[in-house]
Amino acid sequence: MKNKSAVLILLLLLAPLVARGDIAFPTVTKVYFEKDGQPYHFPVDFTVTCYGYSVRPGPDLALPRKKEGTYTPVNVFSFSAQCPDYGCEIHENYYLNYRIIDYCSLVGKSEGKDFKIEKYSKEPVDFSACIQSKDKKFERSCQMKFTIPKE
Repeated sequence: MKNKSAVLILLLLLAPLVARGDIAFPTVTKVYFEKDGQPYHFPVDFTVTCYGYSVRPGPDLALPRKKEGTYTPVNVFSFSAQCPDYGCEIHENYYLNYRIIDYCSLVGKSEGKDFKIEKYSKEPVDFSACIQSKDKKFERSCQMKFTIPKE
């Protein structure tokens, strides 16, 4: 009886830690870069960074973490990838629980030139356009399309 009580107490103490864990959404994403309305067939290195605030489970779930009384968006999610050609495939686990995203931006480099696509979305990928993946390794299949800005 004592052992059962000790195990129960231990499980109760660990339960909040498990509940706060982030859930991964294994996703395969086709990425398309275009320039001047045409498919861009050059390698692109890029980083997507999403800004907003983090929340934790509990009564203040929807409240932003405020700094000195003013809400300032911070980096809550990011990933980097390389696209060797038009229509490359990236495998990214999106960890988005407990994050409220205001906007995502992309910084890239291709042919020795840097470019930036500011505030392209409120999500790193348009999740509404994703479909359930037929590949058992991934939960969903998505697409991303970016237009590289003119110089």
